[in-house]
Amino acid sequence: MLFDDNDALHVYTVVDGQLYAGVATASSGWTDWTLYCLHEGPFCGVDGRKHDRYRWEHEGVLSIPLERPRENGTAFALQEYSIVGPNDPSAPSLSVSDESSSSVELSWTEARGAESYTLHRRPPDGDFEVVADEIAENSFYTQYTDAGVSSGSDYEYRLTAVNSVGKTDSTIVRVTTGGSSNAAMD
Repeated sequence: MLFDDNDALHVYTVVDGQLYAGVATASSGWTDWTLYCLHEGPFCGVDGRKHDRYRWEHEGVLSIPLERPRENGTAFALQEYSIVGPNDPSAPSLSVSDESSSSVELSWTEARGAESYTLHRRPPDGDFEVVADEIAENSFYTQYTDAGVSSGSDYEYRLTAVNSVGKTDSTIVRVTTGGSSNAAMD
C-alpha cells in the first residue's frame, strides 16, 4: 500500500498467482476504486523498457504508473519499487561459549528476520526438548546458560529462529559436560 504525490492510494495484492492493483483518491472519499491486473500483458515506459509480469516474477520489481499533474493535463510516470516480502528468518549460528560439569553456556549470532528464538537440547538417544522458549529478538540476549545438565553427559543443542512466516534451525552443536564441544552440520 502506498500514497502517490497526488494523494491517491495504491493497494497491491496477489490472488491465485496474479498481481492486482487498486487505486482510490481522497477526492472520491476513497469510495471509487479502479482495479486492474498487472499480469495482463506488458506495458512500456517512456524509457522503452518493458514493465511487465517478467520483471515482477524474475526481478522482484513492481512498476506502478502514477499520475503526475501538468499545466496542460495529466501525465503518467512509472515509479519502480523492489518488493521484498516477509521471509523465513535466516539460520542463526550457535556455538558453545563455555561448559563445566554442571552447565553449558551457548551463544549465537542474530538471525536476520528473527522475532524470537527457541533453544532445544537433546540428550543421547533422546528427542529434542525445549530448554528456553520465546527468547525475544529485542531483548538483546544472544546467549543462554543451561544449568539443567549432568556431569560427564553428552548433549546436542539446536537454536530455532522464529518469525510470523516460519522458522529456521541452526546447525546442531554437540557438547560433553566437563569435556569438549563441536558443531556438526545437520
